[in-house]
Amino acid sequence: MASVRFLSGPTTLAFSIVVAASSTLQAQQGDPVTRAVDSLFTGWAKPGAPGCGLGVIRDGKFVYRADYGTADLARNIPIGTRTTYYMASVSKQFAAAAVALASLQGHLSLDDEVRKYIPELPAYAAGITVRHLVHHTSGLRDYLGLLGLAGRLDAVHDDAAVIRLISQQRALNFPMGTRYSYSNSGYMLLSVVVKRATGRSLRDFAQQEMFGPLGMHDTYFYDDHTASHPAGDRRTIGYQPTRGGGFESGVLPNFEQVGDGGLFSTVEDVLRWDQNFYDAKVGGARFLDLIHTTGRLADGTALEYAFGLQVTNYGGLRLVTHGGSFMGYRTVIHRFPEQRFSVVVLCNLGTASPEQLASAVADLYLADALQRAQQDLAGEYRSGELDVTRRITIKEGRLFAHDASGEVPLRSQGKDVYGMRGATVRFTRENGRVTGFDLDQGLMRGFRFDRQ
Repeated sequence: MASVRFLSGPTTLAFSIVVAASSTLQAQQGDPVTRAVDSLFTGWAKPGAPGCGLGVIRDGKFVYRADYGTADLARNIPIGTRTTYYMASVSKQFAAAAVALASLQGHLSLDDEVRKYIPELPAYAAGITVRHLVHHTSGLRDYLGLLGLAGRLDAVHDDAAVIRLISQQRALNFPMGTRYSYSNSGYMLLSVVVKRATGRSLRDFAQQEMFGPLGMHDTYFYDDHTASHPAGDRRTIGYQPTRGGGFESGVLPNFEQVGDGGLFSTVEDVLRWDQNFYDAKVGGARFLDLIHTTGRLADGTALEYAFGLQVTNYGGLRLVTHGGSFMGYRTVIHRFPEQRFSVVVLCNLGTASPEQLASAVADLYLADALQRAQQDLAGEYRSGELDVTRRITIKEGRLFAHDASGEVPLRSQGKDVYGMRGATVRFTRENGRVTGFDLDQGLMRGFRFDRQ
């Protein structure tokens, strides 16, 4: 979900750092890795500023847990152990999981046409299936963008009003199934599909079928803006910096759409959710297989997007991830399945970069695994077009390029793809062997560097 304009301006007051109280964590607070982790979050441990909650999970347990900053500036409430965050688009994996469960329970088929459940949709939506919505291949225009263009984002909109807005569009962005295009409309409509197929709202279905069984007592979909939040004073307020150096609230108090967003949760509850990806307490093995199944376009092109989960690669390691951004909240869950390792970063400031923070934390804890996975990328590379040689090295699990300016870090963007100072480096292989890389920088594309 995209960030929107921000509405009010509370005063700035306090901050706190809280480390979860377990003997294992206490023993690790002073080690070099956790000190390095805390240094990454120095910018969030400021008096009178919003912050982040961090959870580092290995083998089903926190190996480090910390909270930085203030949940509610106006009331000087620090972020703490049970602080609840709006999860923004991280909510999508929970909505998609509900769809997957509903399909396995026989309430719906992923190949059902959406108009079977939402007949209000016009003729242009004929042929769009539940599966299209899950994988963002429907072509539906994004309802948040439509509300923003109409200047009505901060008004009250029930689901019927959003369906009317989607229905009054005259066309799709593209023919269904032919392209991937991230769509909040698709996931909002999935919440309606769940409600009409199961007879239970997404909020109730998720509570009864997922959150309750997993002991996620502080997690809920908020689908009624007139109802109070179960989290009460433990709920964070999302913020955005002002030009004067303060912060203003980004929360839209009338917003109640769910599926594309709408979930509130805690770092502790995400631990319980993360564990289900290994023990399958909810859903079983078929459920896990299904939610990791990535989509395909009509021409057979494989996508990285599964069920609210992006199945990708980070530094040679398999990564399952999703982030979110809306109403002054920024969130991400990084999961490295083969290492049974996850990083959760939940922030209540719209300018936070939780994906970068989570990746930096993973770099510290998974340095050895990353070192092994990327070792074959290190070496000398030469460009005949530029008549220069570049050296790639690896240190503590991170890649670096060496040029006239010195050592430049490379940040993984997928399998064999790295970002570097606004440039993109794409390593190439033949029969698994690294043969070189192609460099794109600025307006220039395709500079070839061959391995020496």
